Amino acid sequence: MSDGSDEPQSTPAEAPAAAAPDATGEDDLESIEVVTAEVTDDGTIIVDDLVAEVDSEGHVVATDELVEIDLPDGTVVIDETFSVADESGELVAIDEETTVLTPDDADGTDAPVSATAESNGSPSN
Repeated sequence: MSDGSDEPQSTPAEAPAAAAPDATGEDDLESIEVVTAEVTDDGTIIVDDLVAEVDSEGHVVATDELVEIDLPDGTVVIDETFSVADESGELVAIDEETTVLTPDDADGTDAPVSATAESNGSPSN
């Protein structure tokens, strides 16, 4: 159940209009950002911020996704994943970093847990 704030703040219903190649003949990229938020029954707040880089033909060539989960006990989990398109156009995670902050982190330090897609076996969509 949500409080109605889970509606996207921008909607990429269609790929952006094709951008003209620049003077060097390379495609310009356009950034599209979609932010969604949800509050669960137990008070957990989830915010998903996805930024996609789209080429002039409407193909997603890279993404940067940041997911923040604020738990009722004060714990905050932040997961950021960078992905790029491979030769076949499939997105492949190239870097993922997860940080967990707990209320016990009074000194302001965090305990980042970093891993690449190869080492943690995370599939990418």
